[in-house]
Amino acid sequence: MDFLKSAVASAMAAKGPPFPYNFGDKVDLDPSIWTLYNGTRREDGSDCSIFSFETAANRSALPLARNALKKLRTLRHPGVIKVLDTVEV
Repeated sequence: MDFLKSAVASAMAAKGPPFPYNFGDKVDLDPSIWTLYNGTRREDGSDCSIFSFETAANRSALPLARNALKKLRTLRHPGVIKVLDTVEV
């Protein structure tokens, strides 16, 4: 019985925390590795942009997407862009 409890607990922990943003309408872009969505923050309802990368469709571009995300985290420009959160699933 302890084995079953630990297996269920580890499966729930592997799922990770819920994504704290709601996806809105998809925004049409020129061909890109990213899919852009209008979004809202669940906590306070503020607007945001959500950039999504589908690994199943773009497996070869995964290193490019990870590098771009790393660079975006370090980019600081008031009023233009701010990375609120990142999630890799």
